[in-house]
Amino acid sequence: MRLSLPTTILTLLPLALGAPSSDITSASTSKALVNRVAASAPMTTPGMMMQHLQVWMPMPDYEESMLSRAFFNVTMMPPIPGWVSTCFNTTKKILCDPNVWYPCTTYINDEPVNNEQVMFKFGHDLSSVDLKRTWTYEGTTMTATASEPAEWNETVNSLYSNVTVSQYGKWYERPQGWPFEWKSMVGLPSQQGV
Repeated sequence: MRLSLPTTILTLLPLALGAPSSDITSASTSKALVNRVAASAPMTTPGMMMQHLQVWMPMPDYEESMLSRAFFNVTMMPPIPGWVSTCFNTTKKILCDPNVWYPCTTYINDEPVNNEQVMFKFGHDLSSVDLKRTWTYEGTTMTATASEPAEWNETVNSLYSNVTVSQYGKWYERPQGWPFEWKSMVGLPSQQGV
């Protein structure tokens, strides 16, 4: 029996791609190859998932006597088992200063992580949320940033609102997950002794 080179390659190629030999016949070689290649795993866009966002901002008349506060958790996408960053800040300053980054505390399996930092900042009037993650990997300091616009609905019906307004201030709440895709990622050589 004599085999031609193209037939041999088409027969062996699916085996190299992980197809069991029982899937391959001379009549279905091309079809099996297409089916194997097309059935890839779903991709998850890298980024972070913000959860349980709660923000309190006092009205202008109460800014001197009340503090602004923000709290939320962030997890990685795709998930890293045990990784979570808790973001909590209380300040007398304006919480929605687009020039100020506030630090978060990152944990893996409830242990603090020393070689990375997650930070957040809010746009004016909480119109956007920015996240930044900086970490060191094999001598390179990586920085990834993500930004998403924030939509807030102030209504009387609490079923349709995510902002509660009182004479003292505004309570923003977004309990469901909020995905943030990385918009940029930069790597620089780590400085020695830092």
